[in-house]
Order: sequence, then C-alpha cells, then structure tokens
Amino acid sequence: MERLRIAGITITLDYHHEDYYKNNLEKYVVEDAKESDHHIRILLEDEIEAPKMPKDYRFRNRIFYKDKEKEALAVFDKEGTIRMRIDNTKDLKQFTIRFRRDRERDLAEEEYIVTGMMFLRIALARGRLSLHGSAISHKGEAVVFAAPSRTGKSTHRRLWEETFSDTEIINDDKPLIYEEDGRILIAGTPFSGKHRLNNNIIRPLRAIIFLEQAEKNTIRLLTDKERLHHLMRNIYRPGEEVLWDELFRLVEPLMKSVPMYLLSCTKSIEAAHLAKNHVFGKELS
Repeated sequence: MERLRIAGITITLDYHHEDYYKNNLEKYVVEDAKESDHHIRILLEDEIEAPKMPKDYRFRNRIFYKDKEKEALAVFDKEGTIRMRIDNTKDLKQFTIRFRRDRERDLAEEEYIVTGMMFLRIALARGRLSLHGSAISHKGEAVVFAAPSRTGKSTHRRLWEETFSDTEIINDDKPLIYEEDGRILIAGTPFSGKHRLNNNIIRPLRAIIFLEQAEKNTIRLLTDKERLHHLMRNIYRPGEEVLWDELFRLVEPLMKSVPMYLLSCTKSIEAAHLAKNHVFGKELS
C-alpha cells in the first residue's frame, strides 16, 4: 500500500502485483499527508459475487449497478461468471477492484490498466484532463505528441530526448493537463503504458503536436474546428454525464491558450527539428 501525490491529487493505492509498480511509484510517494483524497484497493477472490444493488443497464458482457451512494460494474466471462468487479462511491473517494484469483497469469497487467482507468476518472472529476500522448519537458516547458497508437508518439519523444539538450520525459502515454492560476500545466503520472516511462514533474504546456505519418515533413497550426476534432480523438472520454460537463469545462481554456499543430512527418531527425523550430524557435538547441 502506497500513499501517492499525482498532479496534486493524494491517493492511497493498495495494489497486489508489483510488476508494473516497482520502481515506478516511488517518485510519487508522499509522507506529509495524514489522509488521502481517494483510495483504490485491489482484491483477489476465488469467486466474485454480484453486487447487492439495483441493476442500471447492461452492455455486452458488463452489467452496471447503482444505488443512492454507490456504483458497481461486473464483467462476465464466456461461462457467465464474474471475472472482475469494480465498486466505487459516487463521490469517487473509494474504489474496490476485485479480480478472480484463477486469472493470476495475466492479472498484473490488467490490474495496472484498470487501476489507471479508475485514476483517470478521479483525475477528470478533480479538473485534470488526460491526453493520449507522449509529453516531454524542453527548456522548462512541455510539448505533447498526440496521435492514435502506433503513429509515432514515442518515436518523436525519443528523438527530442536524443537530439535536444535539457529535454526529459514527463509521461509517455497518459499525461494530465489542467489549469492553475491562469496557466495550462501538464503533469506526469505513474500510469504511462507498458514501458512505464514517466517523471513526477509539472510544467507549463507550450504546445500540442498532433502527428500523422507522411512521406515528407510539414507542419501547420490547426484551425479551431480541427483542434476540437483532434482533441476529442485523443482525450480520455468518461462514461458519466457529469464528467462530460467537466471535460468540456477543461477543453475550453486549452483551446484558447495552447497552440496546436498538425505535424505530417516521417520518423526522422528532420521532423523533430521542424517541430522544435516552429514551437520554440531556431535559437534554442
């Protein structure tokens, strides 16, 4: 069990497997907090019972439950037994995630993924937007490379780290963006994909660069309509209606304050130089 502070959110994580957490959580551990704002607990059980609350709706192999104070989700396998169950209070203060013990072989990865998804729900409720992208800090400011999977986000992050001085990774998969004191900031989290590349740092967000593969390198600023389109393709989208309201509240200042580019490119040093020169200017190396 660890008490963590991630992007200003204090959370207790009571996990089971260390595979994705060892040498990953340490940089977020805090000793000064007497209590956590949120608590996520993982349990392994031989058999998982259905929640004792009214059913809300069913979608494929999932049944959602709800009462006045709590919510739950039960995920069923092909045999009709529950393989995973998630319970949470409606204020998102307490989460209990149950996995069936006989699925031990692949549970470490699933525990990491599901815990990260629950944390993103918490983060959005606390005014932090998750963008599917690879974020780096350069000269004290942040740039995010965003695109669908396997487009080249991590490649461009690596090219910047290898080519330009004073560059370090913030988060390689799910950085958090939020507004504070009139500034748009971006923060690292320990939920950063299978490779767990992240740092517990917070930087002002200089630009978002959306990527698409092309035979030659070009870059341009996006129109307002294009910005919204690319953002909605690459941000965490919640299931709860109330969280959608929070999402759009966060998107508005992001659209107004942060330049967003479309980089049509090859996976090359030349593409990295082109992007850096547009975002920071040629005088910075």
